[in-house]
Amino acid sequence: HAYAPLFENSSFLLRKDKVYKKDIFRREKYVAEASAEVEQWIPVPVVKRIIENYNFKNILDLGCGSARFLINLCIDSDLTGYGIDISQESIGYGNKLIKEKALEKRIKLMVGDIFNIKQVNIDYDKIDVITSMYVFHEFLRDDEDKLIGLLSTLKEYFPNKYLLICELCRQPMEILRKDPTAILEHHLLHAFSKQGLMTTDEWRELFSKVGYSSIEEKHFDFAGQSYFLLK
Repeated sequence: HAYAPLFENSSFLLRKDKVYKKDIFRREKYVAEASAEVEQWIPVPVVKRIIENYNFKNILDLGCGSARFLINLCIDSDLTGYGIDISQESIGYGNKLIKEKALEKRIKLMVGDIFNIKQVNIDYDKIDVITSMYVFHEFLRDDEDKLIGLLSTLKEYFPNKYLLICELCRQPMEILRKDPTAILEHHLLHAFSKQGLMTTDEWRELFSKVGYSSIEEKHFDFAGQSYFLLK
């Protein structure tokens, strides 16, 4: 439902009679809701195990949306979470959810641009790990320079801190044709909306360009997801 406008206008998009983000838009509310539902099945359990193994206590989540990811992490633990998102509406809704779960003392949300992290009022030294769930590929529509700039800034302001990244990974076309799971549809959606999908190796290479080393990785090809713990 979130991407229905793109399917309905697919012929116009393919002929380039219409342009995504100019003439046609996805339904952002449902993108956020669907991501939150999916996160409960794979990302949250995987990330929880990594956080426990490395004894992380204070998490900064980039592009936190309505904070469902942070809520799922903190609800049955002693973790403290901080979230940043550019959407005032998402942060407002997130604060409502946090209050409903009585987590106001352990989750703090801030409206801010992750590409201008130095303007965000946060104690940098307190953070153990910076997380990003399905966010980075959104900034690969044109090239990787914008994302490299963000990673470089994180490296500068959070030296020696860990990054825990969950990202979507492009699968080979021959594999998608042979085993057409929902990932095939997922790739089509991202092609229509001009979101950049990289292979696991390409993500690893991008991180290394900024000076991050991979400490631990987990890959789920059936879901087109990879997890990178970086430092």
